Amino acid sequence: MFYLLGDHLGSTNIIANEDGDELAELRYKAWGETRFGPAATHTDYKYTGQREEAGIGLYYYNARWYDPVLGRFAQADTIVPGGGPMAWDRYTYVANNPLRFSDPSGMKMCEGEAWQCHPVPSSPAPPPPNPPTVPPSPEGGDPADPVEVGLEWLTGEGPRHHEFREGDEFAELLQEHYWIQRAKQEIAARIRGMNYSRGSYDYSLAGLQGIPKYVQDYTNILTGGRAGNLAATFLGSYDLDYYVVEVDGKSGTTRVLFHVANESSLSSATHPPVLGYTEVYLEEIGPAIDALVPTGPMSKVTQDFWWTETVEFR
Repeated sequence: MFYLLGDHLGSTNIIANEDGDELAELRYKAWGETRFGPAATHTDYKYTGQREEAGIGLYYYNARWYDPVLGRFAQADTIVPGGGPMAWDRYTYVANNPLRFSDPSGMKMCEGEAWQCHPVPSSPAPPPPNPPTVPPSPEGGDPADPVEVGLEWLTGEGPRHHEFREGDEFAELLQEHYWIQRAKQEIAARIRGMNYSRGSYDYSLAGLQGIPKYVQDYTNILTGGRAGNLAATFLGSYDLDYYVVEVDGKSGTTRVLFHVANESSLSSATHPPVLGYTEVYLEEIGPAIDALVPTGPMSKVTQDFWWTETVEFR
């Protein structure tokens, strides 16, 4: 385990091992550019204790990326802050005063050292036991893959509900979806902020940002699953909840229970991009379409996925 010690809002970092022996020293200019120090260190956490993305030179401030060369965030703040014209620039880093303020969350600046505003735990206490009871899985697991479940829905044959667990082909394929990998990054950031509460990270095809996902999904069908993740292609949008089960501060890992819930129906299968996710469509048009097939082929079926994974947060 390595420790990152800082002074004066992260202007100097000393990387030490658990015995207190100094391994490296890094010094920064006011906005975070490296002024002195080795190119290779024992940790990716540097200026103000934030993770530097190797190769692109940006720092990840939990909610968005920061560019130390420009001295500005790469994405706009999702919250329009008060405090006068200086604060209204949603790309500004700490009101252009990095010698006085820090913003470890990427969403709210505060006066003082980064660890005082948003501490990064070296040995966080175990979270409260809050995960739900996982329903029992079928004996021997559920062998159905996305193609089989899709055919069941089209023909009206087979079970109306599937419970998938780790080890089942459909669940393992879903675990490989890029959105699940992004969820694990989100979880790691929350654990570093000592937030162990239940979280959600739903995958949605809504809005203009859903159009490229549609294109990929249909291309994936045409190529027999070679152009993307076939599990995500079948599910479309899905609800993802996660629960922190255990945190090991010594190893910097946490055990997380994931739950994905999905509903497949005629309206969900025929969603047009953008329009299909408006309030009118979801509350009026969609239910009317589903009412056309209350039972049998293309009627509503559901799937649940449960699995646990170890996530690194340092």
